[in-house]
Amino acid sequence: MVELLSRHTSMTVTEAEDGLTVVPNTVYLLPRSKNMTIFKGKLFLVDYKRKDRKPNLPIDIFFESLAKDMGERAIGVVLSGTGSDGTRGIRAIKEAGGLVMVQDQSAKFDGMPLNALATQLVDIVAPPEAMPDSLLGYVKHYISVDQGLMLPKINTDESISEKLLAVLQTQIHVDFTGYKSTTLQRRIERRMGIQRIDHLSDYVDYLQDSPEECRALCKEFLIGVTRFFRDPEAFDLLQRQVLPVLFSRKTPKDQLRVWVPGCASGEEVYSLAIIIQEYIEQTGQFVDVKIFATDLDKESLDRASAGVYPEDISFEVTRERLHKYFIRKGNTYEILPRLRASVVFAHQNLIKDPPLSKMDLISCRNLLIYFQPNLQQKVLQTFKFSLKPGGCLFLGTSESVGKFSDELQSLDSKWKIYLYQGGVTRLPKPIGLEQDAQPPIRIQGYRQSSSPDEWRSSDPVLRSLVEHVMPPCIVVNESHVIVHAFGNVGQYLTVPSGYRVNLNILKMVQEELKLPLSTGLARVSQDQQELVYQNIVFREGDNARQIKLLIRPFWEQNYGQQLFLIIFETEQLSEETAKHIEEFDVSQTVKQHMMALERELQYNKESLQATIEELETANEELQATNEELMASNEELQSTNEELQSVNEELHTVNAEYQMKIRELIRLNNDMDNLLTNTNIGTVFLDNELNVRRFTPGIQGNINLLKQDVGRPLHHLSHNLKNLNLSDLAQRVLNTQTGIEQEVVNQRGYPYLLRVMPYRTHTDQIDGVVLVLIDVTELSGAKSQVDGNKPK
Repeated sequence: MVELLSRHTSMTVTEAEDGLTVVPNTVYLLPRSKNMTIFKGKLFLVDYKRKDRKPNLPIDIFFESLAKDMGERAIGVVLSGTGSDGTRGIRAIKEAGGLVMVQDQSAKFDGMPLNALATQLVDIVAPPEAMPDSLLGYVKHYISVDQGLMLPKINTDESISEKLLAVLQTQIHVDFTGYKSTTLQRRIERRMGIQRIDHLSDYVDYLQDSPEECRALCKEFLIGVTRFFRDPEAFDLLQRQVLPVLFSRKTPKDQLRVWVPGCASGEEVYSLAIIIQEYIEQTGQFVDVKIFATDLDKESLDRASAGVYPEDISFEVTRERLHKYFIRKGNTYEILPRLRASVVFAHQNLIKDPPLSKMDLISCRNLLIYFQPNLQQKVLQTFKFSLKPGGCLFLGTSESVGKFSDELQSLDSKWKIYLYQGGVTRLPKPIGLEQDAQPPIRIQGYRQSSSPDEWRSSDPVLRSLVEHVMPPCIVVNESHVIVHAFGNVGQYLTVPSGYRVNLNILKMVQEELKLPLSTGLARVSQDQQELVYQNIVFREGDNARQIKLLIRPFWEQNYGQQLFLIIFETEQLSEETAKHIEEFDVSQTVKQHMMALERELQYNKESLQATIEELETANEELQATNEELMASNEELQSTNEELQSVNEELHTVNAEYQMKIRELIRLNNDMDNLLTNTNIGTVFLDNELNVRRFTPGIQGNINLLKQDVGRPLHHLSHNLKNLNLSDLAQRVLNTQTGIEQEVVNQRGYPYLLRVMPYRTHTDQIDGVVLVLIDVTELSGAKSQVDGNKPK
């Protein structure tokens, strides 16, 4: 490749070496089985070793190191090539403030250019022949800005800067006045460099006439660069420490609400969805999860909503998560539909539009750093309004809550995770909350659910009163497990025994009460209304009596879930309670039928459980097989990429060979014409003295036809007198010394015979050349000259 490229450029082309200092006007080629990085202007090579069966992406590796080393001076150019290599690297370059150029539809292999364009981060799209002009123009502009040569400077001309922001607000209805001036300045200078405009006033005029440039500048300001699980430790901490706090207050009927403002292309949104889903599956706390993702850029929202990402996310998402939460489609990964269903994407201006409310978690990472301090405080005030007491705020590592540190308690100072302590929160006036809108209820701090034991021992007088005045009663939770028991309930219950005691009341209650109690609990749980059964026959030995069973739902705040009060009594009921009375009378036949149905139901449950276990086992086997197939597919994909790369190189080499073949054909034609038109008889022999080639001029003296090529010389007859051509040729071949002598043919014409060794370009002997030159005219002229000499 060094040799091939050197023929097409005046620059030096060389293979990269470890520790080599980069110099201008030089092309460095990556050696095989190596990856290359740049650090402080030097190239460093590392051996490529396949890990976790992931494809090797050397361009991504180099681009990322270039972005770290050069920052906003980094420039990445993506040309013709297959696969998605380079896609992740250009994100790093854009995040550092660099420039990205991509080849247009002229690319013969469009895989890499199309994947780069799909990121919506490309600055210049052009054919290769137009790139140098754009590149040099951008660099010259950058140097002039860097050296202070461009006038007027952006940061010194406030009136023009304000006019520029006013133009943007008019054209695209977005106000950037609250953004940091240094951020705006760098982005404006970049766009001016791309458009090769030297003066800010000229650029403002250009913006007024170009809505497309306004949208491009707006995208520059928004800086929509993100990735999956940015800072994995932070997401791990969120899953281990924050989600348990949020889920501890939830029941199956509650909803966990999450807001991700400035979601860009959605990677962070789906990262949160994944860790929440993992937590639900690990703990079995199934609640409805709704994630609201908002952004100002509609194009980014469209991409996030589609949930389709290039294959290089395999470097950000673990293999297990890829298999579980993504669907592989060609060279892309698509988010799982059930995970996508938990996310709502919406267009929103965080600064101007009304915020969302009653949020358990807000994740806004690396957005506040681009705002001026006063705008940061307004946005944080908005977040306080949106969070529930006890809700969590997740910021970027370079951000803080400022003056709100008393209300937003730090859970982790490194990863900037905060817990909202609650309080009366009003929206800041510029962001717009109706004046008559009701603020959230004031809650002083956040308190974890307390144990029921605290209630039991909270008031001895109340406890004694309940024990002696109330009829026997029991409190159970939603799982029918006994939480409290008052009075003489032993007559209705059987104390369980065994190593693991089961406190489910349906397992402990007497047989006569089991059916009405289970039926009543089911109805109360569904209708959420008090229910009373009467005339239930209850036997104690030989005695029988009628009792009334009252079941009442209620919510115990400290316990944190719904409970049911069960009262056993024989007294007259109040008029209010009498409204809910139902006769509970079951004949013996019905009871036996019900018991048979219960046994059948129990058998069906056990069969279903066995089937589920078998299904889970089969599913695990299928999952293992699927993982093996996915691994094999990834290996094949990696091999395919390598073959594609080799194919591109072969295509280049083949084109070079085609050019060489055309040159050889031309040279061959030239040689044929030369030998034919000189009328010099020539025979080319190989090392075995077989005829390799001959010219038409030799056929008058040596009897040769086209079909004689390949025949030994001694098989051929000739018209030369007293001459053994085979012996002469063999002598020359042995001695490697030429022979020259005059000979005469049968008709008496003289010839000059030259027998010379055939030498290759490496000076090796590869046969013999016989040359016959007609010297008849030369001999006659010589005789005439000799005859005219004076005697």
